[in-house]
Amino acid sequence: MNQVLIFETLHLDRQRVSGQSTNFFIEESENSKSIRDYTEDEITNWLLDSDVRRKFFIEKLFSNPTEIKDFRGLKKPFTPDRGKPGDIDIVFYDPQRINQAIAIECKRVKIEAINEEESKINGGQNIAEGVIQANKYLDIGFSKVYLTIYMLHDGRKLNTPSTLHRIGKGEKVDKLFSIPWNEGLKEEVGLIFFEIYQNTDKRVDAKYGFGICHDKRAVEREQWTTTTENLERERRKNAR
Repeated sequence: MNQVLIFETLHLDRQRVSGQSTNFFIEESENSKSIRDYTEDEITNWLLDSDVRRKFFIEKLFSNPTEIKDFRGLKKPFTPDRGKPGDIDIVFYDPQRINQAIAIECKRVKIEAINEEESKINGGQNIAEGVIQANKYLDIGFSKVYLTIYMLHDGRKLNTPSTLHRIGKGEKVDKLFSIPWNEGLKEEVGLIFFEIYQNTDKRVDAKYGFGICHDKRAVEREQWTTTTENLERERRKNAR
């Protein structure tokens, strides 16, 4: 029996309010950059630099999301000079409990909706790479480790009456959730799917949708003392 994945979703549309009536979630054209052209780092910053999106993400992992801080792109002394993982994409931590930090490896998959039944997929092989890197995070001694898959939907070619329904569909998209690659993901590593929807040609910081599925919870472990010390050192350095 296939597992049913449930996404919690949010849609946002920013419009300039004038004296006349204002319509939301309508067709708009700004010749904007495709969400598929965003790098993993750009998507991470897009998510975490917005209070709304940040809370939506972190509240799935912590009970006090507004108090949680983060590091991005950590390298030495956490990762080796060579080999995997090259760096640590995100570390979430509560300053009062820095010994319970969560390390997250992020990988993107680009999805372009061709029509209502078919989508073009690029970057599916990145998921297998992400599994390897997330497993390596366990060797660095964090309390919890997650693999997060960014699924970047460009639905601008669709012409459905409701712009909210313009997302990638079809067998190729479904296969991304069948996760045959998940067999290599270690039991302790959690899994989060994060979908971002570009429904019209308006820029994605002004009109977008996104959904999150906390598919598999990470197993909490006792964080290594050296890892906690390194995080505390990094925190003090950034506070200066």
